[in-house]
Amino acid sequence: VGGLVMRILSAFVVLAASGSVLAPRTVRAADALDLHGNGVDLTVDMHATAPTNAVGSQAALTTQMQTLQTHLQLGMETGANPAAGAGSGWWNSGKVDLGAVWAPTALAKVEVSALNAMRLDYNAADPVWADASQRYNRSRQSEGRAAITLTPASPLNLQVGAAASDSTVESASISGAGAVSSDLLQTQARQMFAVLTWKPLGQIRLEGAGRVESTGVYWSGARAGSYAALDPSVGATVTPWSGASWRFTLERAAEPLTADQFVGYLPAGPEQAPAGLTLQPNREWRYQAAVEQKAGGVDLTASVLHASLQRYAYQAPYGLEPGRTDIGSGERSEVRAGVAAPLSLFGVPQLSVQASGAWRASMAADPLTGTLGRLSGESPYDASLSLTQAARGLNMRWGVTAVAAGPARSYMASQVSSRSATAGLGGFWEYHPGGLTVHLQLDNLLGGDRLQRDVYYAGTRDLNVVDRVDQSRAADRAVRISLIRPL
Repeated sequence: VGGLVMRILSAFVVLAASGSVLAPRTVRAADALDLHGNGVDLTVDMHATAPTNAVGSQAALTTQMQTLQTHLQLGMETGANPAAGAGSGWWNSGKVDLGAVWAPTALAKVEVSALNAMRLDYNAADPVWADASQRYNRSRQSEGRAAITLTPASPLNLQVGAAASDSTVESASISGAGAVSSDLLQTQARQMFAVLTWKPLGQIRLEGAGRVESTGVYWSGARAGSYAALDPSVGATVTPWSGASWRFTLERAAEPLTADQFVGYLPAGPEQAPAGLTLQPNREWRYQAAVEQKAGGVDLTASVLHASLQRYAYQAPYGLEPGRTDIGSGERSEVRAGVAAPLSLFGVPQLSVQASGAWRASMAADPLTGTLGRLSGESPYDASLSLTQAARGLNMRWGVTAVAAGPARSYMASQVSSRSATAGLGGFWEYHPGGLTVHLQLDNLLGGDRLQRDVYYAGTRDLNVVDRVDQSRAADRAVRISLIRPL
């Protein structure tokens, strides 16, 4: 894989050097790349966001050379932290994503990809109004994936592959008195998978898949636990007539633990971690049906999902007490619907509308109090409505977007965070002078306010001893300007 990556990067260098010498979008050499189509495409995006004073850039390079396709994405962004409070803060992030697809024959295809992303947040309290404390948060995600797809006969496809991922979340605090505390959560996952696709008829496609995954969790450098999961799935897609698609799936899904689920740990060091801790991922059986219908420029979509929870771990051990990470059985469901249509059907030229919404319900037992209620962090609904109009003679496009989201409550070992419902109205304006794209995005120009209430407990929540209550109101507004230049 390393040799293949080096050859890919060498190809990028050769292509970039060739592009700097040859005339724009023309290559006269035999078997050369077509810069108009699938040969070489380089896109550079630069953007700025207010009021967080964030700036960033992203570049994407894709190539196609007969049987080999490659892609490379680089992105960087930095800005001020609006949640720094009485003080100052900043953050920066970066991402590298590369991959290749090689199809030497019509019977086989090889895919490889790799991703590395990181983010660093820093907050410093004002020494006049606070205790002059400092806090660092660093997160990093690395992923690698390789798969081969075999087509021994036209109705059959078999894909087998493997993937590996490492996720690290590290934080450190320095108090005004100089005391230092730190913690680190690392998750290492290894996965093997296989997918078999069979098309007995032109209108029917059947799928069967299986995934085996083992995960190790490390807390402050010591192994906190591990778990393994075998997740099977079956599905069927039916195309009863042109423009229609019906899909039915049944699968068992295991989602890895996150850093939020470990917020109950005290930063006491690995030697004080609870002994015999059994970690469990979020596991559930999902039953889903989805339909899509396209006709005359109108696109209708709808889906229904029901899940039976086997284990759902949204809180982790607190201090030296044994962990209670299993809430037992539960249920959750979700309904989604969407429509996209050109309003020119109703006499309005070059105007289109797009609307979507999701409604959710759940019932599970709290692992600490035993009370039944909605899952931690779940919002009962969200919706969006967009109106877009294109002025082709002026090379411009604009639109407005209204969004809404319901309230949500997150439960942690010693904290409960409640967020109110929110709604806002934003818009965008886009201009295409030649090959350049200028995009102005206004998020929640009107509205977008959300009230948050945090209740902190002395000990775990089931003791019901409140330490303090914080309230804050924030507006999720942003102004983004992007310059995009495909070459």
